[in-house]
Amino acid sequence: MASLNSTMEYDAFKALSMRLMQDPDFQQIQKETFQPYIRHLSQIVQSLTAEKNDLKTQVNDLKAQVSDLHGKINKVVNKAEILETKVTTQVNQEKNKNLRISGLVESTAEKTSEQVQNFIKENMKVVIPLSDFQAERVGLKKVSSVDQSSKPRPILVKFNNVWSRREILRQKKMLKDLNLNVFITEDLTREASNLFYQARQLRKEGKIAATFPRNGVIMYKKELQSKPEKLTPELLEQIKKNILLDSHNSSTETVNSNNSDNSTIDLSDRMNLRSSSDMSTSSK
Repeated sequence: MASLNSTMEYDAFKALSMRLMQDPDFQQIQKETFQPYIRHLSQIVQSLTAEKNDLKTQVNDLKAQVSDLHGKINKVVNKAEILETKVTTQVNQEKNKNLRISGLVESTAEKTSEQVQNFIKENMKVVIPLSDFQAERVGLKKVSSVDQSSKPRPILVKFNNVWSRREILRQKKMLKDLNLNVFITEDLTREASNLFYQARQLRKEGKIAATFPRNGVIMYKKELQSKPEKLTPELLEQIKKNILLDSHNSSTETVNSNNSDNSTIDLSDRMNLRSSSDMSTSSK
C-alpha cells in the first residue's frame, strides 16, 4: 500500500513538473535567471579558447626560434672544429720542425746552441751550422730530492730546414751505445705526449712490441715483425680492454684446469681406496 502511494505521488509530481516547465511565466523566470550565467560561461570558454590558440602560436614560434638557434649553433660548432683542426695542423707543422733533447748537462753560463752543436758533432758525427737551428732551455729548474742539485732542463731545438732534423733523428740510435742518458725525441703536443707515455707503459709490460713517434703521430707494433700502425686514444683503450679480456679468460681457464686436475685426483684416490678395500676383503 505504501509503495502504491509513493508511485502515485511520483506520477503526480512528474505531471506537475511538466506543466510547470510548459508554463510561459516559469520559462521567462528560468530564462532571466540562468541566461546571464550561460553568457558568462560562454565568454569564459571563448576567452580560454583564444588564449589556447595564442599559446599554441607562441609555442610554434619558440620551436622555430629554437630550431634556428640549433642551426646557428651547429654552424658555429662546425666552424670551431674546422678552426681547431687548422690550429692543430699548424701547431703540428711547427712542432715537426723541432726536436727535444733531455739529459744534457746545464750550466749557468752555457751557450745552448753551441753546446747542442758540439754534442751532436762529437757523439752523432753530424755537423750542423749554427745558422740551421736555435736552441733554448725550456721549463722551470727542478731540484733533485737526493743531492739537492738542479736537474738539467730539456732543450727545445728549432730547425730552419728539414734535412738537419731528419739527419739527427736518423743518427740518434748511436746514443744508445754510448750510455750517456741523453735522449732526443720529437717535440710532441700534450695529447700526443700523453698517448706516447701510455703506449710506452704497454711496451714495458710486454703488451705491445714497440712504439715510437713519427712526425707527431704515435705509432706502435703488435709484433716486432709487423708493420707499424697509427695509435689513437680510441685504439689504445681497445687494446687495454682486449688485455683485460685476455687476462680474465686466462684466469678462468686456469681455474677450470685446476678444478679438472682436482677432479682427476679425487677419482684416482677413490679408485685406489676401492682397490685396497677389495684386496683386504679377499685376504680375509
